[in-house]
Amino acid sequence: MHHAWHKRICVFTCTLATGGSPFALAADAEEPVSEMEQVSVYATKAPTDTFDVPGMVTIVDPDAPENQGSATVKELLQDVSGLEFNGSARRNGQNMYMRGYGSEGIIILLDGVRQNFESAHDGKFFIDPALLKSVEVVRGPGSTLYGSGGLGGVVAFETMDAADLLAPDQNLGFLVSTGFQSVDEESMVNASAFGRTERADLLGSVVKRKSGDIELGDGSELNADDEVVSGLAKLEYSLTPYQTLGGEVYRYQGDSIEPNNPQSDSNADEADKDIGTTTAQLTYNLQSPSRAWLDLTARLYAVDTEVEETLLIDSGTNQAGDRVTRQLDTVGISLENRSRFGGETWSQTLVYGIETYREEQDGDDTRNGEVGAIPDAEAVFTSVYVQDVLTWKQVYTVLGVRYDEYRSESASGFDQEDSAVSPHVGLSWKPQNWLLLFGQYAEGFRAPSLTEIYTTGTHFTIPGMGSNVFVPNPELKPEKNAMLEGGVGLEFNDVLTASDRLRFKASAYNTKATDYINLEVNFVPFPCCGTTTSENVDEARIRGTEWEASYDSDRTRLSLSQAYVTGKNEDTGEYLYSISPRTTVFNASFKLTAIDSWIGYRAKHADKQDQVNDPSEEIDAYTVQDVYLQWNPSFDKDLQVRLGVENLTDEEYSTVFAGSLEPGRNYTVYASYQW
Repeated sequence: MHHAWHKRICVFTCTLATGGSPFALAADAEEPVSEMEQVSVYATKAPTDTFDVPGMVTIVDPDAPENQGSATVKELLQDVSGLEFNGSARRNGQNMYMRGYGSEGIIILLDGVRQNFESAHDGKFFIDPALLKSVEVVRGPGSTLYGSGGLGGVVAFETMDAADLLAPDQNLGFLVSTGFQSVDEESMVNASAFGRTERADLLGSVVKRKSGDIELGDGSELNADDEVVSGLAKLEYSLTPYQTLGGEVYRYQGDSIEPNNPQSDSNADEADKDIGTTTAQLTYNLQSPSRAWLDLTARLYAVDTEVEETLLIDSGTNQAGDRVTRQLDTVGISLENRSRFGGETWSQTLVYGIETYREEQDGDDTRNGEVGAIPDAEAVFTSVYVQDVLTWKQVYTVLGVRYDEYRSESASGFDQEDSAVSPHVGLSWKPQNWLLLFGQYAEGFRAPSLTEIYTTGTHFTIPGMGSNVFVPNPELKPEKNAMLEGGVGLEFNDVLTASDRLRFKASAYNTKATDYINLEVNFVPFPCCGTTTSENVDEARIRGTEWEASYDSDRTRLSLSQAYVTGKNEDTGEYLYSISPRTTVFNASFKLTAIDSWIGYRAKHADKQDQVNDPSEEIDAYTVQDVYLQWNPSFDKDLQVRLGVENLTDEEYSTVFAGSLEPGRNYTVYASYQW
């Protein structure tokens, strides 16, 4: 996506607030918002400045100088405090951790559609940063609006639209971009075409990436050979001035040669992996300026993800040529309406809707037939929800509740059904325009995955000794939590110049997790080798703090953030695996008008991870530094070039959830041209 980063605007389709409330956004139906505004859409589904939300929300701009040209989602989101990635430097094994939960406890959305694929050591989502216009990270339970999985938070990816790329007087445009990075010799090319007529907006975009082995910080290499093609097609058609029909298809196709477990530091057990995922949706929107209570959106969606792995070398009981396939199909429909009311000093947005979706998982093994670790099973989820967002003078409140019920069954005859209620109460208060006090109480839940409930077969084999086997657990309960959070925010305008802003926002949270789902590996040497099953931990406690500070002006952008999370099993006193050490991120960028550029420096420091149950699991502290330059020449504003050096000091380090060292020094170049 190619717009001048410092000139980006945001346009809303409705009036968000009226009168003189400190919470009012300076945005009417067609009115641009200041470039410094960051507007949350997913936290409450009532567009609100992120600063005013009663919680911690971060919006990431893929086109900002520090992010432009990111090769993976992990690179794009590395500045977000409290969000960590596991796996290795390989792209296919990267999953998220946030507030004590892994990716299975974080809701991943792509243009509003859930991405529910899970595959043990493989990744959960396959998204190319080159096709994104923004990412919103909402921390804390999100089940009230989004249902199962919303324990640690919500990460919502938004792809680009034709309107994001076209100038006001432009009806047709093209964008080409290319990039290269040295650490894995990755090359990238992207071509996009977009246009609009009186009634329709259209966009088509294709991205291709090709990369090889990854050089690590100690000079060794991690085997990886990737070729990825991603495509996006969008159409929005105005049936009438107040009715629109939209269609979208996103396709990711990856061909990789890497170990069966891409999250490890091993270069053995190589497999040829074909990864394909398609997300498709049809949307219908109806709204009318004369009926503020009517803003109806209907969505029909489908997600099809398939990973096929063919072993290239003999490994234990498996032989070269053995092929395992995992497929998850999701089909769903949702109906949601927003009713808006308001006066001179107050505004109210009532969001309510229903959703139902069905998941079907299939596994196939050319050697053994059905795959034990990929049980054939299906599940159906149905939910209804309502949330009220009310702004009155200095007070902003959020009240919401959701009811979910689900049922699942496996081909082997097991079945399960359950339900959950997820309430949410939030409050922000501005006793002064520069001071914000906020708090929230939220509950979340996660239904056990089909694999966690019904998995059978072999987990791992020790040659000459025996195998550890999976045991299904149909009695597995849904994982639930309850979070209490409180915080403070400070905001000052015109601090050093007439158009700058200084912000600080901090929170502390305490989460009680019940029936925490944990994979228990019960290893027995004689007779080898025991069992593996998913079990509920009666109660766990997760606590943490987060804060973010930023300074923005026409020529300077500074940010400093920090996050810390700790958690224990309340029964045993043991630390949870999913916690991370105190991590601090600093970013500074400056505009050099003389050379039409922004230059920047980023540093990320993580303390030693000593919150472990075994001293051998400790992770050393590290500091990794990057520098970058974004050039947008005045003689041709359609051209942008970015140069960067990541891991400037060639630090040898490992993150807390990684199975290998991180990449070494990496030289990057990115260029785009739009006309």
